[in-house]
Amino acid sequence: MRQQAARFFPIPTGLSTVFGYFARPLHILRDYQPSYLRDDLVAGTTVGLILLPQGLVFAVMAGLPPEMGLYAAIVGTTIAALWGSSHHLHSGPTNTSALLVLATVLPLAATGSPQYIAAA
Repeated sequence: MRQQAARFFPIPTGLSTVFGYFARPLHILRDYQPSYLRDDLVAGTTVGLILLPQGLVFAVMAGLPPEMGLYAAIVGTTIAALWGSSHHLHSGPTNTSALLVLATVLPLAATGSPQYIAAA
């Protein structure tokens, strides 16, 4: 049945890779083994203890409110974990990106202003 449907409604090659990309979290959950849970909890706790304070500091370094660092740390890391191509790549705020944001956006607006936050 599936082969018949594919014959009548072929999915373009590029489009099938897009669907596969967005379905990646489902593949991760399907292949997840309960024996991984303890190690993943330890790793997540360790990353959280280090990344959240770093996010706060790097946001302040970039001239942004501290909560922006929390957003960058939480959202960036979650997206990288679900859709990233590497299981070992560090993702989240870094001091280099904070300094680049500051150096790039500072000539455009005053630090902490709504224009600065929008530009950053």
